[in-house]
Amino acid sequence: MFNLNKHLHGSTLVIKIEGYCNQDAGDDLLKIIQGEFESGSSKHLVFNFSLCNGVNSPGVARVLEATEIVTEDFNGRVYLCGLDKIKTSFFEMVGILELAEAVSGEEEALKLIAVD
Repeated sequence: MFNLNKHLHGSTLVIKIEGYCNQDAGDDLLKIIQGEFESGSSKHLVFNFSLCNGVNSPGVARVLEATEIVTEDFNGRVYLCGLDKIKTSFFEMVGILELAEAVSGEEEALKLIAVD
């Protein structure tokens, strides 16, 4: 079971992933991101994993795809927060942290984006 909570902070889309991030969650995540970025509502993305209790391979593949969409197609920045050691290792292994930056929390990510 999962829940995706999204809100805009200026031109930054913040998505909080609650529960288990599997393929279904990842598919929903991609739909949200594509809609927000294609409409021009968003320029940057913050993923908050603080309430996420696990991520499987299809889920992480969707997170990678979403990160690539934002960074490569829309020249935006992506930040991830709320990562534990396991998620950090998993995201490093698949290359997400080469495209996105891990930070301590949403506030830090929003401050870094504001400096841009």
